[in-house]
Amino acid sequence: MFGLSGIGLNVIQGLRLAGADQIVGVDLNPGKAEMATKFGMTDFVNPSKIDGDLVAHLVGLTGGGADYTFDATGNVGVMRTALEAAHKGWGE
Repeated sequence: MFGLSGIGLNVIQGLRLAGADQIVGVDLNPGKAEMATKFGMTDFVNPSKIDGDLVAHLVGLTGGGADYTFDATGNVGVMRTALEAAHKGWGE
């Protein structure tokens, strides 16, 4: 889940209700992690704290890429990163 403001928190809540095992939240503001965890986020990633490629980090964290990625930022660069972090072959 890219972006942990209001829309992102609602997506996290929906993912938890749908039975997602791992929900990775990605946001530049570490202050949003506590609330996102209360909504069901299991892992938090701050892109500014990652050494190297964010996509590679997320693919490793999710064991090959996410089954689904969601962007709640509206930023085209973030949308591309979300797509690239999806599992090759079946990720959406």
